[in-house]
Amino acid sequence: MDGMTTGNHNTGDYNVGDFNTGDDNTGNHNAGHCNTGNHNTGCCNTGNHNTGDFNTGDFNT
Repeated sequence: MDGMTTGNHNTGDYNVGDFNTGDDNTGNHNAGHCNTGNHNTGCCNTGNHNTGDFNTGDFNT
């Protein structure tokens, strides 16, 4: 579970999908700090992806 969450999901959806081109990217935080520092590896990964698809979708069952 740990490997999958930190490997694919991190660089797949959140990085190029929501956070990068969504809100913070318009300013500067996302492109510099948030994206490479906290948001991607900290909040997003452990918050949504883990509890959304992997946990309740396939892995759990």
